[in-house]
Amino acid sequence: MSAKAEPHLPRELEREILMLALAPFKDYQEITSFMLVARRVRAWFKPLLFAVVNLNHSPHGHAFLRAVEADPTVCADVKHLFIQKLCGRSEEQISNIVHACTSLVGLALDNILAIPFISSVASPHMRYLDLTERVERLQFLVSAPAGIPRAGIAHITHLTLTDLLHPPSHRKTLTAILAALPALTHLSLRFISGLGAPAISFIEETLAGRKRLCLRLLIVRVYRGRPTPSTPHDARMAALQELSKKYLPLAVMLPNNFPDLTIHQWEHTARGESDLWAAGAEFVDRKRRGLVDGE
Repeated sequence: MSAKAEPHLPRELEREILMLALAPFKDYQEITSFMLVARRVRAWFKPLLFAVVNLNHSPHGHAFLRAVEADPTVCADVKHLFIQKLCGRSEEQISNIVHACTSLVGLALDNILAIPFISSVASPHMRYLDLTERVERLQFLVSAPAGIPRAGIAHITHLTLTDLLHPPSHRKTLTAILAALPALTHLSLRFISGLGAPAISFIEETLAGRKRLCLRLLIVRVYRGRPTPSTPHDARMAALQELSKKYLPLAVMLPNNFPDLTIHQWEHTARGESDLWAAGAEFVDRKRRGLVDGE
C-alpha cells in the first residue's frame, strides 16, 4: 500500500457502522448533519428522513410537506404517518400524499375525517391503523361504497380505536368492522372518558368471538383522571378485571397521561421500539404461564 493510499472499509460494513451511529438520533436535523459526511452517506440516510412523519405543525412535519412539494417521490419513503393537522393544506392534498405513500405500514388519524385518507391508501404493506373517529364515519369500512377500495385495509393486523362505544348503537357497527378485517390479530380500545355502559359487554363479546376473529391480543386502556369516590365506573373496572382473569388475551392498562401516551406509543411502534403492543403481549404471556392473576 502506498504512503498516500487511504484505507477504506468495505461499503456494507461502513454503512452498518454509520447506521449504528445514527440509531440514537431521531431528529431529522441530526440525520441531515450525518448526510453531509459523503454523497454515498446521503444516499443511505435520505430514505430515513421521513420514514416516520407526524403532521402536527412540527418543524419536521412542515419540512416533509415542503420536501413533497419539491419532490413527490419522497412519499415512497414514509412507513408510518400520523395526521393530526392538515398544516395549511386541503384534504385533497393530504389524500394525494397518503396515496403516494406506497410503502406505508401504519396510518394514524386524530379527530379529523377519516374517509378521504383511508380511502386513499394504496400501500399493500398497511398493518397498523389508529383511529379517533365517530363510528358513523367509519361505516364505510364495512359497507365499502363505490370509490373506496378495501385493499388498503385488507391486511390490517393492529387496530386501535378511541372512545367509539358511545352511544350503544355503535356496538353493532364496531362488531361489523372487526369482522371486515380478516387479518386482524391485535385490537386496542382506548377510553379517554372512562368506561361507558356498553363497553364491558362489547369487550366480552369480542373476546368470546376471538377465535373466529383470530384475535391474539386485546388491550383496553382506560384513562380515569384524578381519583374520585366510588362510582358505577369503579364497578365497571372491577368487571373488566374479572374479564381479564377469564380471558387470557385481555390486557388492561390505566395510563396517567392519556394524550401524551397516545403520541409517544405511536412513535415507539413506528420506530420499532418497545410499545404497548409488546407490553400487552408480555402481560398475556405471563398470565398464560400463571405468573399473574389477571389484575
